[in-house]
Amino acid sequence: MKKASIAILLLIAMLLTSFGSMVNAVDEDPSAVFSLTTANKNVKVGDTVEVTLSIGKLNGFSGIKEFLARKQYDSEIFKYIGAEPKNGWRVDLDTGKISLSHPSGVSTGEIAVFKLEVLKEVEDTKIMLDQISASSDEV
Repeated sequence: MKKASIAILLLIAMLLTSFGSMVNAVDEDPSAVFSLTTANKNVKVGDTVEVTLSIGKLNGFSGIKEFLARKQYDSEIFKYIGAEPKNGWRVDLDTGKISLSHPSGVSTGEIAVFKLEVLKEVEDTKIMLDQISASSDEV
């Protein structure tokens, strides 16, 4: 049986918005790097692909408290199962968009694991997040 090869977008960098905080004028614009990783590279129909969302480098913020993004994948290839929050994060919304929050804000580590079931065999496909916004109330 032919296996599907899953190409994962590995790095996402987006500007952050700040709720009620000021960034020092000499600092660069507030920003963050988030990553998507998976151990699943070659899968077959019926397998579950787990994609981990993590916080990478922060600039101008001490921690992230809220994360919002749109999930992007081919619905003919994958069936979205759900998100499993990690390290004190909670899922506030999980539809076409995913909204996660953390009560105290964090600067590193895993945020959530997204689970998708493989429905169709293909050579290559992508799983990614876009329309990302993240926030912190502290600098």
